[in-house]
Order: sequence, then C-alpha cells, then structure tokens
Amino acid sequence: MWIVAAGSLSAQTHNNAWFRGAASATVHNKYKFDVEVQHRRQNGAANTDMLANNLMLSARVWAHYQPTDHIKFSISPIGVFANYVPIQKRTDEYKTPTRELRCSAATELTQPIWGQLQAMQRTAAELRSFNTAQPNIIRLRERIGIRYNIKTTISVTAFDELLLNVAGVSFAHLYDHNRVGLDLEYRGLTNIKLNIGYMRINRLPLSGATQIQENNAFLNFTYLFTHPHAKTA
Repeated sequence: MWIVAAGSLSAQTHNNAWFRGAASATVHNKYKFDVEVQHRRQNGAANTDMLANNLMLSARVWAHYQPTDHIKFSISPIGVFANYVPIQKRTDEYKTPTRELRCSAATELTQPIWGQLQAMQRTAAELRSFNTAQPNIIRLRERIGIRYNIKTTISVTAFDELLLNVAGVSFAHLYDHNRVGLDLEYRGLTNIKLNIGYMRINRLPLSGATQIQENNAFLNFTYLFTHPHAKTA
C-alpha cells in the first residue's frame, strides 16, 4: 500500500461487487475505441451481502492510441456517473446518488522483465464535476503492477493503484484511496475477453474522516470488434 492518511479512524469492512461491460473496436492497428457501462453493488447496514444495494452506475467512452507494443495513450472525453454513498448506517441506504461528469486521460507503459513476465505502469488524471456544492476535483491515479502470460489466452496481473485528490478538496482529503488487486484475464473465446479478480481497497470518503476497508470482487466482460486489417490487443 502506497500511503495511509494520518489521523483518520478505521471503520468496518465493506463488501462490494463490481461489474463492467464494454464494446471495443480496433481500427488500423494503433487505434481503439471503447464504450463501457459499469454497475457496482455493496452490502447493506445490517448484512454482508455484496449484491444488496447500489454503489455506482456509469457509462463512458474511451479512445486509445498505441504507437508501439509498449506504450498506450488514452482519453475519455465524457463519462456519466451516479455515485451512492458507502453504506455505514441504515439511513445511508435511502440517500439519493450524487451525479458526476468525468473526463480522463492516461498513459500506460509495459516493459518485458523476463520471459512472459512484464512490468506495467499507468498514470492518469481525472476532472470530476458534481451536481452538488462540491467543487470540481482533479484526481491523479498511479498504478504499478506485474503481468504474467500463462499462455496466449490467459494472463494474471498483480497491481497497486494510488488515487490522490490534488485540487478541489482540503489537504486532509489529498488521499482518496488505494487499491491492491489481482486480475485473471481470459481471451480464449472468439471476440470476447473476460476479467475476474479481487481488490482490497482502503478508502477515505469525501464526506468524512473515517477510512473504509473494502473487499471488492469484480467481473469485466469485453466484446471485441476488429477491423479486418487490425491486430487485437
């Protein structure tokens, strides 16, 4: 874990389930365009069922440019999010979600280490705009990891990602959250990619000074549309 916010209190462990579906089109080898939707669920105040309540709904688009096998540039000009509060007490289950517009940009690097083992680094920035009195937030993300290609259709990735709020909040909320995870990817089906994994998250919500520990199971489904003369990623 990269960092722990000093002076904050520990809270109960939360259980979440994250689902994402995407359609991805590769054009002329170096260009790819994605449309994705997400649905995240969370446990309630009196249970540990990770499917009990809404946590987030979103839809956004991405454009990617990959000039070489080792570097990729990405931009998401628009994303629409509905964010529900992490439930800590019964009244949280009835709160209306916060609406958010988000634009993002990222750079991702990969570097062979040995054989089928690769090092990965992804640096990203996000501009988050809300429908509340909360000022716009600029959030930076830094993810490092290693990926091992077990075979041509299966790979496993271990990663750590730190998210920091660098504008729009007080210094006490510079730390947003940290993710430590494991991702298993399967590409053995025609035009379909599946990712399943687990993340342990330490989160400091904007609305308080108490950190939340989260167990997150995730499942991502991607359908790949490929141009006849393009190579799939």
